Amino acid sequence: MSLGEQTPQAPMAEPPQWIVLLLAAGLGATAGAVLSFAQWLVLRKRVEHAGWWIPANMVAWLAGMPIIFWGIDAAQKSQPPLQAVLLLAGVLFLTGAVVGAIHGAFLVKLAGTARRTPL
Repeated sequence: MSLGEQTPQAPMAEPPQWIVLLLAAGLGATAGAVLSFAQWLVLRKRVEHAGWWIPANMVAWLAGMPIIFWGIDAAQKSQPPLQAVLLLAGVLFLTGAVVGAIHGAFLVKLAGTARRTPL
C-alpha cells in the first residue's frame, strides 16, 4: 500500500434514468413533509383537518421533483444554450402547474373547513 501512488479511476457510471426519477420522487415526498410542517402549525389553528396539508405537500412534490430532475437531465444534453434555457423554463412552468394543481385541490377542500376566527 502506497499513499502517494496514483491509481487510474474509471469514470463513474450514472444510474439509469428511472432510478434517478424514482429517487427524485422520494426526495420530493420527504421534502414536502419537512417543508409543510411549519405551514401545518399555522393551518391547524385556522382549519379543521389541517393535518391533510402535510400529505398534500408530499404528493405534490412527489409529482413535481421527477419533472425537475428530468428537465435538468434533458437540458444538459448537448444542445444550444438558448434551447436549454427555454426547456428549463417550460419544465419549471410545468412543475409549478402540477404542484399548484395538487396544492389547490387540497386547499379548496381545506378552505371549506376554515374556522372564522380573527388573525
